[in-house]
Amino acid sequence: MDQDTFRILAVLASGEADARGILERIERTAGARRGPTIPTLYRRLSECAERGWIEIVGTAMAASRERGRPGQRYRRITRAGRAAARAEALRSRQFARLLLGEERGGG
Repeated sequence: MDQDTFRILAVLASGEADARGILERIERTAGARRGPTIPTLYRRLSECAERGWIEIVGTAMAASRERGRPGQRYRRITRAGRAAARAEALRSRQFARLLLGEERGGG
């Protein structure tokens, strides 16, 4: 799983959000301007939906119409998405332990 996908799933694990909210939460957590580009974000959201990792739960139409934009789609993580993100987090933790010298590998 790539870093952008992992971050999207991690953000959605803490609650539903639209694309803009996802990007803002990634940037706030990772530090300014460390989120995916807009095209990458939408590509990853589409891939996550195709894999069954996220689902659309609603659309905010009224505020979007006032701004002349289509409704923002709110997404949430699914059980499968939570399991995939958790598995990735556990893999990452193992590598972090190696880096921090908490585990010694052979060689």
